[in-house]
Amino acid sequence: MYSKKAQIAMIELLMVLVILGILIGLGVYVYFTFFISSVKDTEAELEIQESNTLLAFAAGLPELQCSQRTDPQNCIDTIKLLSAMEVIKDNPRKYSELFGDRGLSVEVIYPEVSNIECSQVTYPNCKIFKLFDRGSGKKISVPIPLYYPTTGTSYVGRLILEVVNE
Repeated sequence: MYSKKAQIAMIELLMVLVILGILIGLGVYVYFTFFISSVKDTEAELEIQESNTLLAFAAGLPELQCSQRTDPQNCIDTIKLLSAMEVIKDNPRKYSELFGDRGLSVEVIYPEVSNIECSQVTYPNCKIFKLFDRGSGKKISVPIPLYYPTTGTSYVGRLILEVVNE
């Protein structure tokens, strides 16, 4: 026959193993919960960095950038902007490859102008130049000078990248 001491020792060993397994399982669960949270935070940071890089890239596009005797300036030429709107409509595939599912627009901030979407007809008394629209989402923008060659004036605007929520 089996001794009672041996049976009690076996039950104690099984209880310790079960408790140890539960503790290890909880530890793994907590670790992966924090790991997944960290990955999501990193994803959000990378998305912001990518959007900022795309904004800087868009501001430097030859289709938009001011130039003085072929010397690039740090501004957006609004006449080129109007032409770029037409070029983008004619070649949507090329620009979709560059910007993906993001919308790109330029908005006049100062001085105040009427809240009208810009076109060949409404220029220069308009506020928003929509290069391409992908719907609504989180907007990331940078301020940028807008040069109006027809009047020789500069306005303050912002280049807006709209990240569509998936």
